[in-house]
Amino acid sequence: MRGLIDRLRGKETEANATRPASSPQSRTESDPQAQRRPRPAGPGAAQAQAPNPSAQRAQAPNPPTGKAQPMSKPSAPPVPAATEFGGSGEVDDLPAVAGKGKVREASREFVAELMNYKGEVLTAHGGPAEIPQSQQQFVAMLDNRLLIVSKSHAMHHDVSSVRSLLRRKGIVWRLEYHVDLPVIRAIYSTAEKRTGGISPNRVDAVTMQREFLKLLEEAASRRASDIHVVVHRYEAMIEIRVDGTLGKFNELTASTALELCQAAFAMSDVSDPTYMPMEQQGSRVTEASLKGLKFPEGVQSVRLQFSPLPNGGRYMVARLLYENKADPDADVDVLGYCPEQIAQIREMRKRPFGLNIISGPTGSGKSTTLQRCMIALMRERPGINTVTIEDPPEYVIPGAKQIPVSNASTAEERREKFRQAITGALRLDPDIIMVGEIRDGVSAHLGFEAAMSGHGLWASLHTNDAISILDRLRDMGTEIYKLADASLVTGLIGQRLVRKNHPQRSVGFEEAVRKGYCDERTEKALRELLPADRLAMVRFGDTARLADNSKFQGRTVVAETILPDQHFLNLWKDSKKPEAVAYWQNNLRGITMLEHVFVKVANGLVDPREAQDKIGMLEKVDPKRVEWLFEVHG
Repeated sequence: MRGLIDRLRGKETEANATRPASSPQSRTESDPQAQRRPRPAGPGAAQAQAPNPSAQRAQAPNPPTGKAQPMSKPSAPPVPAATEFGGSGEVDDLPAVAGKGKVREASREFVAELMNYKGEVLTAHGGPAEIPQSQQQFVAMLDNRLLIVSKSHAMHHDVSSVRSLLRRKGIVWRLEYHVDLPVIRAIYSTAEKRTGGISPNRVDAVTMQREFLKLLEEAASRRASDIHVVVHRYEAMIEIRVDGTLGKFNELTASTALELCQAAFAMSDVSDPTYMPMEQQGSRVTEASLKGLKFPEGVQSVRLQFSPLPNGGRYMVARLLYENKADPDADVDVLGYCPEQIAQIREMRKRPFGLNIISGPTGSGKSTTLQRCMIALMRERPGINTVTIEDPPEYVIPGAKQIPVSNASTAEERREKFRQAITGALRLDPDIIMVGEIRDGVSAHLGFEAAMSGHGLWASLHTNDAISILDRLRDMGTEIYKLADASLVTGLIGQRLVRKNHPQRSVGFEEAVRKGYCDERTEKALRELLPADRLAMVRFGDTARLADNSKFQGRTVVAETILPDQHFLNLWKDSKKPEAVAYWQNNLRGITMLEHVFVKVANGLVDPREAQDKIGMLEKVDPKRVEWLFEVHG
């Protein structure tokens, strides 16, 4: 990536050295407002004037190179021949308007002609007013003195820059037409096909795609989960998330970063190929969409999300989905669950029907838990038919029929695709259905329909904890009688991921206190909750900065699992949520996420600061339950 920046700077320096200077006189002469030149009032008026400079230019042969040259006098580029524009093609056949740059909305007929324009595009590669590809998506200057601009980006700073460039080069446009983005793309595409071969702009696009893959490779070498590209008006920053922590990775110029974002989008397999910098867009890059290029080793696919920022900025997040080829004997016991939780998850898998839902925020390991549960379930119950519905399939699940939900460009289309996929899955003779994520009331309703018709359904949901899964489903419109039925709601799991201490780069509790790593509040809580022998086992990463990933190594699950019985669900239905939680802890052997991470802190596996940053304050742990926690969960 740094090599790319150096190459681009070299090109800019070379361009500045060879760019012809324009005199104040030429700029004044090229400005119709300064010259006050009269304009014809209509199509007939142009022919009545003598001499007619436009007509003379139309009759004059084009230069041998076919390129318009920068002008020091107010002469316009040549007008295409009569057959090249679908009609007469002459500027004076268009409605004449006084003043340069009159803005118009292009009619449907005129758009059809533009889509097949055969004249020269002055702003294309090799033209007298060549502009970078990042600007070509918004504007095109034609050799018949028409400026074509995206109607959604007429005030965009890139469009303003192109207008200024044209004025400096003495290129005058008679009319400015506003069109949709695909029209401008078609203009450049037609011009490229006519000139033959791959233009350097396209070569630059391929180069940027390779640079994006290099960025993926560097991120993958650090096992990063996400790449953030934040583009401001003049500069851009690249950040990567490693083990849940976001850190600065590199800096780029804004123009380079915008081209990087566009190149990433061009590599994706979206149904709408139009890149819209001012819109929210989502897409996915797969091996099939790379068309000959290769992912870094271990990367399975990349999920992209684009959002606009002020002042023409852009924000892209690329989520790296790694190949997670689990062993056929894989199970959740290696992820960090405690023995009691592992036993409860295995109990969920024994139920032939019902809903089992895993909750947590983005990046909490839900997909990995689902994958391990499906692999173990098919191993424990041979002969079952397992169908998954995912957007997209994140990990390979051997033996399962994994149905992708794709080609949806809007949230509404995606919801409809999910509905169709779940409805279709119910007709595929399934025993188990796995839904990547319950997104709305429709998918929740279909999930309960599957459970009520004798199927087992596993899914994920975004909530803060396990019992809140019921609250979220209720808010989505699921009927209370379904949520309060213990034969339908058979398993609730809430989880997070926290970083583990590096064995050789951590310090004990007393040393951490001396170095100032442990604040007074945390020190007091740990001294009150832990006996001396346990306190000696507590470890802190040897750094004052929690963002220093070098003092941590890998992550572990912190979770809570609920096997609901009818009394538990009745308490929740009667709006007695605190009583339901107490019943779960005391009668159903429940352990909260805070208690789970507290045990890991006491065993020296997790830094107390990491525990409190991701889960909650350790002082909230009930001292009366500490002895039981150590007896049952180690």
